[in-house]
Amino acid sequence: MRDSAMTSLLILLALFSGLGAQADVRPPLQDPKAWALLDKADALQVSAKAAGLKDLTFTQTFSQYEGVKLKVKWMAPAHKALRAEVAEDAPEHVKTLANTLERRLRPQVLEMLEGVLGRRYRELHGDAEVSVVSERLVRIVPQNPRVTAQVSEHRVTLDLRGLPVTVLTRRADGSTLEMQTAFESVNGGTQFRVQSVTAKLRREGQPADETVLRYEWCEVKGFHFYKSLVVEHGVDRTIIAFSDHKPDTGLTEKDFAAAH
Repeated sequence: MRDSAMTSLLILLALFSGLGAQADVRPPLQDPKAWALLDKADALQVSAKAAGLKDLTFTQTFSQYEGVKLKVKWMAPAHKALRAEVAEDAPEHVKTLANTLERRLRPQVLEMLEGVLGRRYRELHGDAEVSVVSERLVRIVPQNPRVTAQVSEHRVTLDLRGLPVTVLTRRADGSTLEMQTAFESVNGGTQFRVQSVTAKLRREGQPADETVLRYEWCEVKGFHFYKSLVVEHGVDRTIIAFSDHKPDTGLTEKDFAAAH
């Protein structure tokens, strides 16, 4: 992946995911009406984890790194592992690349794993201050110092269905990230999954930096998973493919004993 596309993806993953779970700092001020809106938004969206997924393995590849496969596995509640693989007869430079990628891509691959599983608002912002600004606008203010050093607030706009179609994130450096999400219906129209996200990063005095993420999905044993994610940033285009999904195969802690 070219540096510009990689940087954009990292920024999006960090901000879209709320910069990870927040630790307890003090009792947050939370509006039950706001949580009712966010809980509904979650219920409307597919989530393998919320649907009862216990474990998962799959293969992930990046279009720029032909010949390298990343084997990812997860087990509830939080066991994760990643290993790069290449064919035995692969050229030596590909084998060297695999070792490098395993280290370089580990943070974003494991962050993308949360999207594959279906992370919920309460996981992301359970310790933040959450309030209703208007009928379909929720304000989320992080309380964890590690998070507030980078993000001052999120504003989530919900459409008439209750889906979070726009998220505006104000960053501590004065920039803003606006993410507009398009959804497609599944399960007979009772639930939805992300079709695309258009993200615009705005810094004062600079033109908006736009990245578009396009999602393709598959269904395995009743669970919905990413099949591909296309990241478009300027002239750069990265295709991240997800394959060989194996849900609920009975993984145990022994399967993660050698994880690093």
